[in-house]
Amino acid sequence: MIKLRLAILFLLVVCTSATSLLQKHLLDKTILRHTEQKTGSFPVPDKKYGAFYMEMPLDHFNDTNRKTFDNRYWMNSDYYKSNGPIILYNVGESAADRAAMFVKVSTMAQLAEKLNGILIIMEHRFYGSSGPEVNAFFHTKEDLETFNTKQALADMAYLISNIEFEKINVPPVPKTKAVVYGCSYSGSLAAWAKDTYPELFFAAVSSSAPVQADVDFYQYFDPIMRYGPKQCISALQKVIAYIDQILFHGSQDEVTKVKKLFYSQNLYDQTFGQSKVTELTLKSNKYTKKKKND
Repeated sequence: MIKLRLAILFLLVVCTSATSLLQKHLLDKTILRHTEQKTGSFPVPDKKYGAFYMEMPLDHFNDTNRKTFDNRYWMNSDYYKSNGPIILYNVGESAADRAAMFVKVSTMAQLAEKLNGILIIMEHRFYGSSGPEVNAFFHTKEDLETFNTKQALADMAYLISNIEFEKINVPPVPKTKAVVYGCSYSGSLAAWAKDTYPELFFAAVSSSAPVQADVDFYQYFDPIMRYGPKQCISALQKVIAYIDQILFHGSQDEVTKVKKLFYSQNLYDQTFGQSKVTELTLKSNKYTKKKKND
């Protein structure tokens, strides 16, 4: 157990240089994190930016289903001038409370300003406050059958086609060019939206988009293993090998002892592994920030 503690400590120290490289790609999230530290909660944009709600059909492809839900979104039209585009960002697989601040503080907002456009931050169906009402804390089977990508893409098309603007005259899409934006799953939505509704979406910015699903996508880590600092990679491999040896071949008592080191004895093995990766990343970020301040 002492060996494991030392290995993890060593990993945190030697990996900070790699973490600093990753931080360059996390500017928006860093800004949000600093804002949260000051407010003690999620940062909230000025009320003039929302939240607003679009009455959204629950099933876009079944005319007999009249059920709707309120789809939450935020909008920044501060920079709009005639012929400017609309930039649409579907937050993806999480509530949009944290991402709402992107409407003012993000590269997307900078792009909207540069292009004299409008930025819309949209919450994905069945996340946050966007979804049908639940019965006794559960969605019905029929409702959950509409919780899919096809319906989410139709939500994006519906919102961009039906949104109304106050105090500014914005020609309807496609006369007004619409650019759909996203990263990761949200980036997949951006690519698929452009492909599915080419008559509505003029362009897509699809960053790090996993457009082909793979259950075991180990190649995601290949660039890190190839180009990360050698000491960091070596330490990472040793820690993984040490814990894997216990998880796969150790007794239940040995597995429990390892998990207890992290106060995670009640977690399943896979959840335990995922939580430790997240925890190590956060600690490395904190260490790097402290070193910079020093």
